[in-house]
Amino acid sequence: MLAAGAGLLAGLAGCGGRFGREEDDGISRITDEDTPYPETQPDAGGTPTAPPERLAGDRLTGSVPTFQYDCRNTGATDASGPDGTPSLVGLAEVPGAIRSPPVVAGGVAYLGGLLGTLVAIDTGSGEVLWSRGGRGREYSGVRDTPAVAGDRVYHATERGTVVARTREGERIWTFTADEPQFDPDDEGRPIYGTDPVVADGRVYVSRGDGLFAVDARDGTQRWKIPVTRGGIGAPAAADGRVFYTRSGGSIGAADAATGEPLWAYNADYGASQRGVTVGDGVVYAVMRDPDAVQPEADEGEGSRVTAAAVDAESGEERWTFEAGAVASGSTALAGGTLYIPGERGTLYAVDAASGEERWRRDLGGSVQFSPVVADGVAHVVVRAERPTEGAPEPPTLQAISVDGERRWSVDLRFPPEAAPVVLDGHVLVAADRRMAVYD
Repeated sequence: MLAAGAGLLAGLAGCGGRFGREEDDGISRITDEDTPYPETQPDAGGTPTAPPERLAGDRLTGSVPTFQYDCRNTGATDASGPDGTPSLVGLAEVPGAIRSPPVVAGGVAYLGGLLGTLVAIDTGSGEVLWSRGGRGREYSGVRDTPAVAGDRVYHATERGTVVARTREGERIWTFTADEPQFDPDDEGRPIYGTDPVVADGRVYVSRGDGLFAVDARDGTQRWKIPVTRGGIGAPAAADGRVFYTRSGGSIGAADAATGEPLWAYNADYGASQRGVTVGDGVVYAVMRDPDAVQPEADEGEGSRVTAAAVDAESGEERWTFEAGAVASGSTALAGGTLYIPGERGTLYAVDAASGEERWRRDLGGSVQFSPVVADGVAHVVVRAERPTEGAPEPPTLQAISVDGERRWSVDLRFPPEAAPVVLDGHVLVAADRRMAVYD
């Protein structure tokens, strides 16, 4: 259980349990089938331990207000993670399937769900404080990370709707873009939006047909950058500019106030929609070459461009980094090092200024989601390769030091659905209908 004395989080500055419900509410229930790994875990001596209890302690302190921790999408924090190998200390049960990592403010975790819900959870008790959402098409799933700024929580749905709420869950305004966009080649499947970024009094959010800026006060549209094909990746905001990728193969910059395009960096390969990372006057983006043949090993012919660094002022290329596997998540930037997650289980550390490789670490599986760097330690979710027969091994959460050494690795009983969140010596993991806490 969470240690007492954590204290209550002070006010948040922006960038610039079980829950009783009616039986016919349409919420998917928690069942034994949601737990594919053993209900008991052996301790260090091999003796099975009891299942974790619900959270019962003081609220967490610290702040994780937005996707990848900040408006620049750095994925880095000065907060520390667990000192040693953590264990599962508690669970918060959530109504509906969760697909976003939590954001945390004021001791409350906010998560988005597939049923269009936004859920608020007390990080001390695990109690669901409130759950809000709708059943209309415009509410068809909150797959992306909410954002907290001041006394408001902002969340977007896969059909382009942005909603602003008080921290108590009351709706303030709803912004719905033009007619929702759908992929004509996928039986009407919606072209998903991205994690909202709140900066300079505006909410930036993208979806299949463009990048939108919405007034954070009243939800009116400030501007839009349209696209006719592909899509725009999760944006980042820094120094009065908004940066983004286009799946057709470019990185772009626009004036944050007017939406006027400032420059575009065009590549011969596709830009990932996982978003950009900004730091020290440079924009970093995960890239992929759809024509490259994936090699059997990390080295040799067929390597793909994994990341590109572009000058934030001019759009000129600084460097590109090639590796043997397409990246599987956004990059993270901390201490002059860019961390790139490889789909084939390799974590790359690259000098952020020069693009030279510092080290690579084989993590023994497939890297999922984006790495999180807490106090210089990268935290990565790794999925074991599926065996040809027998039960699958559980995914692991691994901590990798700044020099590439593995500090610890712990099995995750409940399969994670999003990147971990590290704060106050704890790790929070969204796992379908639960938020698991490790300490």
